[in-house]
Order: sequence, then C-alpha cells, then structure tokens
Amino acid sequence: ALYSLDASGDGPRPDGRLRAALDNFQHMAVPLGCTEEEARALPAVALDAMLQARLDELVARLEEVGRDVEAGAADGAGGCWRDHVVTFLEAEREAIEGVIKGAE
Repeated sequence: ALYSLDASGDGPRPDGRLRAALDNFQHMAVPLGCTEEEARALPAVALDAMLQARLDELVARLEEVGRDVEAGAADGAGGCWRDHVVTFLEAEREAIEGVIKGAE
C-alpha cells in the first residue's frame, strides 16, 4: 500500500517504500534550504499532491469515457468491459475524494 488511514483523522500517511523515499527527501530538505517545519510537512504535502494528481487523472478519464458514450460509442468496441472499468474508476475517484476531504 502507498498510504494508510486511521481513525485519528490525521489524513493519509505514506507506507512502505514511499515512506522511505519521503523520509529521505525530508532529511535532505533542510540542507537544501527548507525550514525544519517545511521538511516535517514534506511527506504529507507530497502525498496530498500525488493523490490530487491521481484524482485529476481519474476525472479526465471519466470525462473522456463520457464523451465517447455521447458520441455513440456505447455499442462500440469494449462496451460492456468499458462499463466495468468505469465502475472501478468511479470507485477509486470516490475513495480518493474521501481521503482528500478527510484530510482538510
């Protein structure tokens, strides 16, 4: 998993290899000119940016599918499979939106 959540409401926390990479960035931040506060915030800021970028990508793909359907591609190639993929994309979008809103 890239991140985890708990009931504390502190927002997502990076896990595993992502946590290790962000820890390395955090330790390099002060020597590169960041304040201690900025360095401590770096993992959360980076994870928030990653989640927002993924959300933006999901929204764009769902809009693209919507345009295809409106253009008459509903019965075209991949019609029933497309519906299944859209279901997964929508579920991921809702999950990420929930994480982002919970972290605000």
